[in-house]
Amino acid sequence: MKICHLAITHNVLADSRILDRMAKRAALSGHNVVIITSGAESQIIDNVRLETVSINKLSRLFYPILWIKCLIQAIQEKSDIYHIHEVPLMLTGLILKALGKKIVVDFHEDFEAELFEKHYLNKFLMWFFYALYQPFKWIFVPIFDHIVIAEDSYRLNFPHVSHKLTSIKNYPKVEEFKFNEYLMSDILKVLYVGALTEDRGCKNIVEATKKILSTSKMEINLTLIGPIPAKKLKQFILSAVSSSEGKINWEGPLPYERIKADMTNYTIGFAALHDNPNYRNSLPTKILEYNSAGLMCIASDLPITRSYVKENFNGFVVRPNSTKDIVEVLIKFYKGEKYSNRKTIRDWVFQEFSWENEYDKLSDLYHKLHSHT
Repeated sequence: MKICHLAITHNVLADSRILDRMAKRAALSGHNVVIITSGAESQIIDNVRLETVSINKLSRLFYPILWIKCLIQAIQEKSDIYHIHEVPLMLTGLILKALGKKIVVDFHEDFEAELFEKHYLNKFLMWFFYALYQPFKWIFVPIFDHIVIAEDSYRLNFPHVSHKLTSIKNYPKVEEFKFNEYLMSDILKVLYVGALTEDRGCKNIVEATKKILSTSKMEINLTLIGPIPAKKLKQFILSAVSSSEGKINWEGPLPYERIKADMTNYTIGFAALHDNPNYRNSLPTKILEYNSAGLMCIASDLPITRSYVKENFNGFVVRPNSTKDIVEVLIKFYKGEKYSNRKTIRDWVFQEFSWENEYDKLSDLYHKLHSHT
């Protein structure tokens, strides 16, 4: 079976859901897998072929050009299944569907809630795109062969296609995370992975680290990995890095393979998101990834958090947007037995949150669609 993923605005080299979990696992099962993307070179990674429509990451102004090139490449691929990962690319899906192709649309997040958190959109554009999306959702989404959602709560957005919905959660491939049970260091090494935005708590963890460095003799280092979309926040972070004497570091976006190899060398992970509608019922993937590498995690007290965080076992829960709480947790953790639960945490994630079970659902879906070709 040939499977083609479409994702031209995602950084697929750093995106765990598309390349690492779905595409690589399907290739391992013997499928012919290609990802059409941008911002990366065309290459082959673990039998997954990346076809780029632009080596450079272009501005959103160039999106129509990328969309057309993506459509042309998708048609040329002549795949059995097309798996679309971005809402604007559903237009591509409609054309491919008209050509008789099987189309799967994947909602990584609650798109309607996420729309109102786009920092680059003013309120008028937010409501304009929301209004534009509604008829598309109700009229055109039912045309597609199947809808994949990353969280059960997203089902509420698609009551009209409930018979076509499959929830495939972003559980980690635990065995692929390098693991060290013991770390020989008295330094509290804090790790933040993901897009560096205020609503993901990035500013809070930087402020908390600066507070600890200025008011105590505690040994702490903070490493930030990911892009910084907002210019104002980027200036704040670069200033913090410059004045920290090497205690705060920003490494930019890194390939997911490197992240999986290095994560275990840190002490604690950070994923304390703000209380935004899109985060309240969305699986906090980073928590389980930190845990897979043996790290405890700092997470926000949101409705879904307690399903994945056991207080003082695999993480700590703080109030959203509370730098004060984060400071208190870091100090408490530093004074306690920092490494006592690392293997137990990893084993727990492996047993309770297996990607293999999620992939089995995706594999069954692909085969059912293909068998009805």
